[in-house]
Amino acid sequence: MEADQIQEQNILQNGSVNDISQQVAPNMSQSQFSTTVQHPSLATHQIVRILDTNTKNTFLMMDKQTGQLSVWKKFAIMNEGDRRMYETEAELLLHNSSPFLIRYIGSFVDNNEFFIMTEFSRSYNLKSFINILKRFNISLNNEDV
Repeated sequence: MEADQIQEQNILQNGSVNDISQQVAPNMSQSQFSTTVQHPSLATHQIVRILDTNTKNTFLMMDKQTGQLSVWKKFAIMNEGDRRMYETEAELLLHNSSPFLIRYIGSFVDNNEFFIMTEFSRSYNLKSFINILKRFNISLNNEDV
């Protein structure tokens, strides 16, 4: 079993998920949606773990009913320009059809925070991929990217 899977199981079994949820998003409640998503919130999802420990704004989430894992990224909305920028990013993700990118699930706004939800992949992430390229001294040009 992979280390990530063991860590996820430990978090779920020892009951600390709710503690993490309350620390990370204590005010999360009913949401306004910019896409059609079935009412995502901490009422329907649990935070399994924080994926970005530096900014603490990217979370591995689990649907309490189905057990489905997803990734939620949280952005602070400081002004209308921020909101438009995040909505544009969500729109780009929605229309992306590349098999090499993570699938967009949806987005919503809650308490002046914009959330983008994507599928969770246990395979390599971009950081891992870049580290592999560095290890083998492989560089990519703009056309390859």
